[in-house]
Amino acid sequence: IFNSLSVIKHLCRKNPEEATNAIDEFSAYLRDSTDFMNGTDLIPVSREIDLVKHYFYMQQKNYGDSISFECDAADTDFKVPPFTIQTSVENSVKHGLRSKVMSNGVLRVKTYLDGNRHIITIEDNGAGFDTGILDDSSQSEHVGIKNTTERLRFLCNGTMNIQSEIGKGTRVTISIPEEKK
Repeated sequence: IFNSLSVIKHLCRKNPEEATNAIDEFSAYLRDSTDFMNGTDLIPVSREIDLVKHYFYMQQKNYGDSISFECDAADTDFKVPPFTIQTSVENSVKHGLRSKVMSNGVLRVKTYLDGNRHIITIEDNGAGFDTGILDDSSQSEHVGIKNTTERLRFLCNGTMNIQSEIGKGTRVTISIPEEKK
C-alpha cells in the first residue's frame, strides 16, 4: 500500500493523468482484495486474474519497463480460492523479478484445460531459488505458499507444484479438477 501511494504521489507531480489511472487501478485492487478477504468461497478465476492485473499495473509504475506482464487466459470457466494466483505473482515480483537486476523481467500467467483438469501456470524469468527450502518447516516466510497449497487442496481438491532454477526463474503450476456438471 505504501509503495503504491508513493508511486501515485510521484505521478501527481510528474504526470497527473497517469496518476488518475494509477489511482483507479489501485482502488480496484484494494476493492477486490477487501472483497476476497471477507469471504471463504471460491471465486471465478477471471476475478483473480483481474486482481493480478491491477497489482501488476502498480508494480510496473514502480519498476517501469524493467518488468512486464503477459496473460493468456484460454480457460476461465472455473473457480479458485481467493488469492491463489495473487500469492504466487507477489512472490514472483518480490523474490524473482525484483531480487535480481533485470532489464527484461517477464511474468506470464496462463490458464488452460488439460483433459479434466484446469491448469494455471505462473512463470517468471527472475532469480529462481532452491525449492528444497520449501520443505524446511523452520522457514516461516513461506507461509503464503503453504497456505495457498492447503486452501487449494481443501477447497477444490487442487494441487500446486513449484519448479525453479537459480538464475533462470520459477514456474508454479496449479491443477484443479474440473467440476462434474
